[in-house]
Amino acid sequence: MTGLGAIAEAEMLRTFNCGVGMAVVVSPDALDAVAAALSREGETVASIGRIEARDGPAVSYDGALGLGPD
Repeated sequence: MTGLGAIAEAEMLRTFNCGVGMAVVVSPDALDAVAAALSREGETVASIGRIEARDGPAVSYDGALGLGPD
């Protein structure tokens, strides 16, 4: 367990938004225009993924929060 709220890191990653504040889903052909519009308004824009069919688990996380031993 971590020292912050006694929540195991794996549970924290499964339950909480740990990094992405807001996501906007747009079609690939609209990506550049939407990113440009958001940037003009002062937003920091990063393309973080794509939607595609899956065969595995709905949520996966590869990494660690770096909060200490679990």
